[in-house]
Amino acid sequence: MAILRLAYILDVNMFVEFFKHLTMICTLLLRTTRTRMKKTKMVTLDHAKPFSQSIFWEGQRSFYQKKGINAWADTVPFYITSNPFISYCYAELILRFIQDWTQKDPASAKKPFYIVELGTGSGQFSFYVLKKLTELLAHFNLQNIQLRYIMTDFVEDNIKAWQQHKRLQPFVEQKILDFARFDLEQDSEINTIQFDFKLSKDQSCENPLIVIANYVFDSVVSDIFKIKQGKIYSSLVSLATPSDNLKNGLPKSWRKVKIRHTDQEIEQYYSDPRLNKTLSVYRESIKNSYILFPNSALNGLEHLQKLSRHKLFLISSDKGFTNTYDLDEQPYPEIDFHGSFSLMVNFHAIASYFKQNQGDYFLPTAREGLTTGIFSSACPLAELKEVSYLLQNKINGFSPIDFYNLAIEIEKLYPKVDLKFLASLLELSHWDPFIFSIISERLVKLIEKEDTEVVDQIILNIPKLVDNFYYLPKCDDIFFTLGLLFYAIDDFPSAIKYYNLSAQHFKPGYELFYNLGLSYFNNKNFADAREQFEKALLLKPKNLALKKMIASCKRKKA
Repeated sequence: MAILRLAYILDVNMFVEFFKHLTMICTLLLRTTRTRMKKTKMVTLDHAKPFSQSIFWEGQRSFYQKKGINAWADTVPFYITSNPFISYCYAELILRFIQDWTQKDPASAKKPFYIVELGTGSGQFSFYVLKKLTELLAHFNLQNIQLRYIMTDFVEDNIKAWQQHKRLQPFVEQKILDFARFDLEQDSEINTIQFDFKLSKDQSCENPLIVIANYVFDSVVSDIFKIKQGKIYSSLVSLATPSDNLKNGLPKSWRKVKIRHTDQEIEQYYSDPRLNKTLSVYRESIKNSYILFPNSALNGLEHLQKLSRHKLFLISSDKGFTNTYDLDEQPYPEIDFHGSFSLMVNFHAIASYFKQNQGDYFLPTAREGLTTGIFSSACPLAELKEVSYLLQNKINGFSPIDFYNLAIEIEKLYPKVDLKFLASLLELSHWDPFIFSIISERLVKLIEKEDTEVVDQIILNIPKLVDNFYYLPKCDDIFFTLGLLFYAIDDFPSAIKYYNLSAQHFKPGYELFYNLGLSYFNNKNFADAREQFEKALLLKPKNLALKKMIASCKRKKA
């Protein structure tokens, strides 16, 4: 009995101790939770505002202003609209448009054709278009045509980067290329920097204005509306974020911003009747859906219309909707964050705007990922025979998005394919450095083992690959890879050439010094080889193999 009583007392004491510990733990957890709650207090950024007036757009502009040209090195995707394939399609469209127009109006051949690229960004697309355009003009003996290509952006640092870029300088020297700070959301005229030229409603261009807008309309101010049973509602947004997610009044991460929306019925929403007319199209064509409405894009296009006497030829590629069937039954729009953010483009609204203003448009069959739309207020597209042919065969045929979809699949397939396939892919891509970078490891491995016509085809086209190189921060070093390729086929002078180009464009390191040393050594340039091996040794002082190579260079020289 005494033993049982002792056991009971021990159990009670243990329970009391356990309860004390449990109480302490709960108290600590409660304090931690309260502290976290204080740290993560939600801050209201916007309350029931139209989407076009929300703080999102201030954050968007701030991101690009701060990042400058590095935006495209870090998080903003751009390859899909900045590769040689899509650029060459645009160049051919522009050339064919000029041919069609000068045939309609022979006197126009003596006046400049202005090409304005909106939101140019990295400048890589511009480089490829200019390169192909000048090539086509020469091929078709159209050098008498005066081209004025104007790269524009609202970010000053981007413009400075273009002005300093070596690959763009030849076009400046030929007086084909100019630059301008132009903000689609705010500006109504274009003042160029290089040649001090002004495009305004009082000083408009006489020929149609050719405008390029890639990945622009998805990133400029838009509104969101709810369409239901023939009624239009403005979707008002309220935004909140944890207090520790704020810096200088803006969110550090937009993914942590909570979005709520309420719908408010409207009648005439805009002061501009043309915007209201375009919006009202959806009363009958949409049953129940949220739609993005590109109000600032349409306002900006109206300004550009005035610069061209309402003769505009617009080419735009972006992710977007082209018809009311796809627009219907859409949930609240998804915002895609990538440092900045982007939205789907309502190409149907842009097409409706052109149609209501006696214009014309061409939208291809729907494809996932990218739409390339062509819009004209210059004349009906059917009157442009050369352009019409290209629209069916290059935009509705094997199009830029078809090429891109193929390119991204290559990342999965290339380790298994043969050299002939890789050569064909490079040919299809117009010898694109980015594609080359993806497949380079497999290419070098295969080319070392083959001695066929395919190897000759690749080697003969390497200059095209090099000519397509456009330096951007954090881009791939194709020159180093070309050095590896030529070393693999025992072409040591070419390997030396490309390793040296790598050193000119990128910060050289141990691998470059070592490989360059080997190339010099095998080419019997022993003094140069020793110099490179010694540079490598400074980075890896204990490397015995390097010391042996340096000693061998000394003996060979002696």
